Amino acid sequence: MDDSKPQVHQRPFVWIVSGLALLWLSQPPFELGVLAWLAPMALIHASQLLTGTATKAEDSKPNWYQRPILMMWICGAVYWLISIQGVRLAHWSTHFGWLALGFYLGIYIPLFLLGTNWLQRGLKLPVPIAAAISWTGGELIRAYGLSGFSVVMIAQSQLNWLPFVQIADLQGAYLISFVIVFICGCGYLLTLRIMAHARGAPICGTMAGYYLPALGITSVLMAVLSYGHHRIDQLQTADEPLVTLALMQGATDTQFGLSIDESTRQLQQQLNSYLDRSAAAVANHAVDVVVWPESAFSYYADYIGDQEITAVPQNLPFIHDFDTDHFRHHVDLQRRSFSSLIQQALHTIRGGNNELPVSLMVGCETDEIRGDRIHRYNAALSISRDGRVEQRYFKNHLVMFGEYIPGGSWFPWLYNLIPNVQNMEAGTEHTVFEINGVRFAPSICFESTVPHLIRGSVLRMTEQSKMPDVLINFTNDGWFWGSEILDHHFRCNVLRAIEMRKPVLVSANTGISTWVDRIGNIREKSGKRVEDTIIAQVGKSSVESIYLRYGDILAWTCLALLAIAWIRRRNFDVTEQQE
Repeated sequence: MDDSKPQVHQRPFVWIVSGLALLWLSQPPFELGVLAWLAPMALIHASQLLTGTATKAEDSKPNWYQRPILMMWICGAVYWLISIQGVRLAHWSTHFGWLALGFYLGIYIPLFLLGTNWLQRGLKLPVPIAAAISWTGGELIRAYGLSGFSVVMIAQSQLNWLPFVQIADLQGAYLISFVIVFICGCGYLLTLRIMAHARGAPICGTMAGYYLPALGITSVLMAVLSYGHHRIDQLQTADEPLVTLALMQGATDTQFGLSIDESTRQLQQQLNSYLDRSAAAVANHAVDVVVWPESAFSYYADYIGDQEITAVPQNLPFIHDFDTDHFRHHVDLQRRSFSSLIQQALHTIRGGNNELPVSLMVGCETDEIRGDRIHRYNAALSISRDGRVEQRYFKNHLVMFGEYIPGGSWFPWLYNLIPNVQNMEAGTEHTVFEINGVRFAPSICFESTVPHLIRGSVLRMTEQSKMPDVLINFTNDGWFWGSEILDHHFRCNVLRAIEMRKPVLVSANTGISTWVDRIGNIREKSGKRVEDTIIAQVGKSSVESIYLRYGDILAWTCLALLAIAWIRRRNFDVTEQQE
């Protein structure tokens, strides 16, 4: 027997795979949140084993495929590819984006493992603090890297434990992640002491080893839960309902390759379904606003911008043989058709009684004509009771390779190489929709998954004396065909409600539509891939969170410490040691 080879339980690979498996099981579709309290312990143990491996002298330089960092990256990539497999379902070409995203996200596993070591050795921090800082710093990088991807945060696994997650209003979901990993780090040290004692180590030599981790667990957990119960007691009284909304949910999966007739038929069926269910909601409830999801109101083009057409835009998003007169006629026809659609929709929704004070919020695409250019936006519209478009919100944060291609504005031919990518432009304004004195902060699609985007939008509105009372999200998750991506998106919306202390409303095609109150209680929730209607009642709210006011101080501090530790790491990093 070769004693130089570590036993199975001493191999970092085993613990990395175990930790990632537990992390995966803690999230949808399994939602075994208790396992999130074990996953970081396994990964922390792997990081300590990697440190031990790095200190052993090697007789020869390993091949590139034998390097620990490659093993860590591949394990991380597999974990992420499984966790986000839903992004590949809509079209064969989306498999390439799925693979690229999975291998990019896989980087964050070695970052956590190595970062924990850097902080221990470079800054002499104890394991629980080092692990919590490394994890939180990595989540912040992920929120900004490649335009931001903050789904599947470990904090999202604990949403069924409402008192625990209330701390999100202090420092966002990052504080929840920090506390989970810190407690897991203390649990890891406590487990080591218990195992050492079981092997015969004298108890007197490990008393501090017992007391300090146990004290860390109990004191932090008691503080977090005490705060959580206090905030729930403070905020559970609902605001006086001033606006009743009917949130529509469609059940149309995104499909490609349909003929023009099939596509037109699908659009008409979708439109009829929304109209019929909206009318039923208004007939059965005192509805003030009917809300349709992202892109649901796109039967005709919403053209804005130049009223006098002087040229055919060079970048029209469809094949044409227009001259200026024909294009002017086309735009005029589309504008009249869009206005007529609004009036017909309101008439149908009101059951023919145009005296009913019902307005609309809808998702659609808006084309703005400026000279010889056309600018396309993913938009949400607030439509008044008399059929006027009062406000338009243009999506600020676009999805890379879904709504735009990096460099596509300079090299338009890129859009010919990658199918199904729309050449959208990002909006720059933070728009408020106001109904009956209640202010709504709109977001579209995955904007609500990134904490600093929603916080930044609400903060800008607040600074303009237009602090929103409600967050509302318009989304089309038909791209993901009912996969767990819908659950991840839903959980992000719940966290945004707690962080901002504002109710969150979601109108989603294929789900998950919801009404969440400001403490994270799920008042109403739809299923997936079913047509549904949610009736929600909201009012004015003057509650501000500490997180809204001060932002990600904790997360940026963690990232700064991680960067300092990396600079001071000297030569203990695994890859350098093995060379």
